[in-house]
Amino acid sequence: MEAMPSRLRTLVALLALLPILPACDEPKPVVYGSLAELTKAHDRGYVVLGRFGDAFPAAVKEMRVAKDEIAFRLNNGTQHVYPGYTGYKLKLVRLTAQDGRETVILFRSRAKA
Repeated sequence: MEAMPSRLRTLVALLALLPILPACDEPKPVVYGSLAELTKAHDRGYVVLGRFGDAFPAAVKEMRVAKDEIAFRLNNGTQHVYPGYTGYKLKLVRLTAQDGRETVILFRSRAKA
């Protein structure tokens, strides 16, 4: 019987360890306790342009950056479009409170990009 190549022996040894390795947890969502805490975290170069909802503490569910204009739909189905910001970055932060209520904050860059 031939000896097992060293790379294969190493692989077999590592595979044997899998059952005892700790399971990796999913990353924890970023949670903000208040609107002030959220805006402070995102104010570097941005100003608040719009706010929908005020449910805090809330976890970030979506963050999106666009240039010139941004469109989004709230959970209640209301469509919002922010055109006319040519040259500016727009940032949307969608959060969900523990009870399911939604908060959406829209930021605009202080200066044109």
